[in-house]
Amino acid sequence: MTITSPKPTREERAAMTHDELLRAVWLLDDIIDSMRWIPVLEKLPEKGLTDPITNDYVEYLCTLRIGDRKSVRLIKFDHNGHWMHGGMNFDENVVAWMTKPEPYKNSLIIMDIGCATTSIGILDGEICGY
Repeated sequence: MTITSPKPTREERAAMTHDELLRAVWLLDDIIDSMRWIPVLEKLPEKGLTDPITNDYVEYLCTLRIGDRKSVRLIKFDHNGHWMHGGMNFDENVVAWMTKPEPYKNSLIIMDIGCATTSIGILDGEICGY
């Protein structure tokens, strides 16, 4: 079965085989897992990684606790396993982390709207017909 839209229609979902549905669930599980906050008591990032663009330590999205306040910041995890930002150590403040999301990519999503020669799409967030 070929899915023609980014989100399958009810008809497309109803026609999916068990294996196709299972693959969709696994894909969704991977996506959800990649967006999950990881407590530092559970796991730390791998040591020794370098950002290929900046040639510096890899930054992670971190939840910090400073006193009774929480904040979200990008914090670098250095090669010695320390959370660093602006030359300061934040090991005692980082309570959870996650990888940064992928950068924005221009995309064109094409949807057949039922007309013989008309389609509608979204290009960089703008709706366009052709």
